Amino acid sequence: MNNKNIFIIAGMPRGGTTFLYFQLQKHPNVFAPLRKETNYFSVLFDRGIEWYQSLFEGAGKDQVGMDASPVYFMDKKSIERIKTFNPDVRIILGVRAPAQWSLSFYKQVKSHSYINSSFPEFLQNHDWNVSEKILPFSIAGNLVSETIEQYKAAFGDNLLMYDYDFFNKEPLVVLNAIEKFLEIDSYFNEKNFQNIIINSSQRTNIKWLTHLLKNEKIIEFVSSLLPRKVIHFVRNRVMKMTNPVNTPVYDETKNENLMHAKKILFSQDDYVKELFKNAGIVSGSGKSLI
Repeated sequence: MNNKNIFIIAGMPRGGTTFLYFQLQKHPNVFAPLRKETNYFSVLFDRGIEWYQSLFEGAGKDQVGMDASPVYFMDKKSIERIKTFNPDVRIILGVRAPAQWSLSFYKQVKSHSYINSSFPEFLQNHDWNVSEKILPFSIAGNLVSETIEQYKAAFGDNLLMYDYDFFNKEPLVVLNAIEKFLEIDSYFNEKNFQNIIINSSQRTNIKWLTHLLKNEKIIEFVSSLLPRKVIHFVRNRVMKMTNPVNTPVYDETKNENLMHAKKILFSQDDYVKELFKNAGIVSGSGKSLI
């Protein structure tokens, strides 16, 4: 696959990337690699461009390749590497209010791995184990606004950003906007779209099993052993079966961690509100894409 035929869903983590991967793989003009998160432009960059391109072998002439790797939002080295790979690449960012996002992200990391950090400690500094590599970050250090500004500067109108709250209310509108943004055929409509909750924070994770399935050697072994369609089918069935139908509503004022995050990240929350003050989906230059 030509570099120019690959688009990238670069995050945020817990921002709907798994949902987009699950939905867009159904599109006849989209080729989804077996690895939802290739992580190439971040922690697996040392594997080389030939390894990355091999992940898209089998793509049709009329298809664009999808790389859905939310870790790219957490590693700023990814931005320049992506830009070098293709200066005109199309980038998609799902953006959440930083306070709520940080708590959701913390819960996910804690449920997937063995960490003893408290939530306040997690906000200040955390060493994230991704694909057996350590990726340090600090959410409290203006991570959200600085990262988004760097993506905007690097990709301009080749960047699509959607507000996570808008996405939760109008997922089909977001999918249709992405189709137009990628310049592929219109496929999703009211008749064929299934609004299935993916990767809900309420899903129970078995830590040892999750850790095992994220092992790089196991990923490579399974990818080489089973046909692509079989792996996609099994993964999709597991997603449907292990996610709750409804996400419970909770009282924010009773969540001490969330209230702490809002105090620490209030300027970041204001930044995101300003970003989407005119529309729920915008380009890197601020133009409405709805």
